Amino acid sequence: MGRVTANFFLNPVFPTNPKIAGNDMKDYLTVGEASKIFRVNRDTVLAWINKGVVKVSKTIGGHNRISIEEVERLKKKMGLE
Repeated sequence: MGRVTANFFLNPVFPTNPKIAGNDMKDYLTVGEASKIFRVNRDTVLAWINKGVVKVSKTIGGHNRISIEEVERLKKKMGLE
């Protein structure tokens, strides 16, 4: 059996996107910013991420970021638009 890599643990439905940095950050929200949009606790958004409900990208420092497009998709799905 080969060496297990970090990719082994990624959710196959919503794999983590490549790391983002710099100017690309303007198209993404933090978990806290997204929680304010959805009017839920930050921990709720983290739970959604862990369950694969929310697709995220990682910063170079390993922090979760949610794209504006993903937020819009979820708002439609939740009937918030």
